[in-house]
Amino acid sequence: MHMGHVHLKIGTIEQAQKFYIDTIGFSMTARMPSALFMSINKYHHHLGMNSWESEGADKRPETLGLKEFTIMLPESSYVDALQKRLRNAELEPERTDTQLIFSDPWNNRIIVSTPFAEPVT
Repeated sequence: MHMGHVHLKIGTIEQAQKFYIDTIGFSMTARMPSALFMSINKYHHHLGMNSWESEGADKRPETLGLKEFTIMLPESSYVDALQKRLRNAELEPERTDTQLIFSDPWNNRIIVSTPFAEPVT
């Protein structure tokens, strides 16, 4: 199934901004004290998150909530650049021939691929 955007519950906006904007590379489209919205290519938002019922939350149990979501990037060079940013942030994603797999600070599993599943170099 393909969805236009995803909303997540997170522990702090500051930590979410550092991870999703500074490391992953989303652009901020809106920020409030307890909510953050991001996109790629100036869409209103691909990813929204808030701490309305989860302020201060740590890693969630794997059995609770969203299991994973996939970010589709236009080509493998974007995936390669993301892998370098993750490593610079001292995160080591799992890697397959066509995907990067890692988790955010709240244990939301993220899969990154390209629309045509070309091999990640």
